[in-house]
Amino acid sequence: MNHPFLLKLWLVLCVAMGGWLLDIASARAYEVVRLTDNAIEERGLEARYGRAAWQARSSPNGTYEIVYWPGSGDPVTLSDNDVQDLNPRISQGGVVWYAPTGVNDTEEIWVYPGPQDAADVVTSNAWHDRLPRTGGGWLTWQGQSGAGGTWEIYLQRNGAVEQVTANDYDDETPVTDGSLVAWVGHPSEQGSQIYLLAGSEIRSLSSPDWESRNPVIHDGWVAWEATSGGNTTSEVFLWNGDSVEQVTSNSVFDGAPSLWRPRFGWEADHLQVGFPPEIRVRDMDSEVSFETANTLSDYNPVVGPETVAWLAYVGPNLFQFPTSEVQIWDGSTTVRVTDNGYNERGLTGDEYILGWLGEAGPSYSSEVFVSVLKPFYTPQPIVLTAYADRLEWTSAAGRVYAVERKASWGESWSEVARVAADGATAEWGVSTEVLGQAAFFRVVDVTD
Repeated sequence: MNHPFLLKLWLVLCVAMGGWLLDIASARAYEVVRLTDNAIEERGLEARYGRAAWQARSSPNGTYEIVYWPGSGDPVTLSDNDVQDLNPRISQGGVVWYAPTGVNDTEEIWVYPGPQDAADVVTSNAWHDRLPRTGGGWLTWQGQSGAGGTWEIYLQRNGAVEQVTANDYDDETPVTDGSLVAWVGHPSEQGSQIYLLAGSEIRSLSSPDWESRNPVIHDGWVAWEATSGGNTTSEVFLWNGDSVEQVTSNSVFDGAPSLWRPRFGWEADHLQVGFPPEIRVRDMDSEVSFETANTLSDYNPVVGPETVAWLAYVGPNLFQFPTSEVQIWDGSTTVRVTDNGYNERGLTGDEYILGWLGEAGPSYSSEVFVSVLKPFYTPQPIVLTAYADRLEWTSAAGRVYAVERKASWGESWSEVARVAADGATAEWGVSTEVLGQAAFFRVVDVTD
């Protein structure tokens, strides 16, 4: 640590902001795994649930195919055709993407694994379907209402596909968490607005005075960025299940929201002229805040329940120019995950994994890297049967189950009981009055 630039950087980062301490000393080491090493182009990476998927050319000038890393071993190619397979997204059980395989080469939604443990098409029609997103077992995408029609929102849940919107303007870029769907709509008289599907009700979350975009969603909360006044500023907003809060209100650009309830992060231009953008995070329950607060350009935040990751121009490379590197804060310390002479970009991830593209290939071509934060465990879904006086489910002797409840879509799950099973069936007694309320129940296996 004898480079004067790095020493200065060390001192700048070791500061306290809003009660959350930035400190590099005694930091955890994060293992970086390189998944590709070739001369072809990788793009469109997403890392979630301990796994990763991206699109890669089949040859230096070939079509894009979907490549999947299941969390161990070597990556596997899921598509093998002469069309462009694009925009892979990780689901809890596999991968979704879109490709022009329909009638007259229209774009269709694909999923892996399908019923035969192979890639399978979800849509097959004469109009375009694209930009699939998944969450909590739901699959949503934007598709045309017909050949040449407006873009509308579609949703697959419980095995059935439904058209969510049907209007005379475009609805685009949906996201879902398995209980809600949010998207951007473009009514001509109002500009771009954020809309929400909760149950069977569609509502507008944003103000017509703002041009709103880039919605993100997590556990019943929705965040987005919006501009007003001729794009002179950009602010970030949050819907907490009940009301909308304008989180920022200043004269700089705030955007690129990242959400993990109750944490809300974004990229912000510094209030002082001449200073680079910073990463800011608020815990919306405790009002504790975090800011990178340094002389670096910090951008592309990825907020998790225990960590905040981002990209920072910290370099330098062989020519003494700063390169973008991956940084992570674990609640007490800040760690530089990468430290090399090339740029990292497209940071993505969740509580289990981080992924990014590094310009480490020939002629600075992009390669795929990941860092596993913790093992991913996929619990088997527990199906509940509701009777007049109890909930019942299939169990195993010796297992312990938490019964959780929430009263509305926007609330968090709260534990109401624990049940120790002594046989193949477990139950929790509950009054008819409670079951009749507008409430949602689930059971989680919490056995140590």
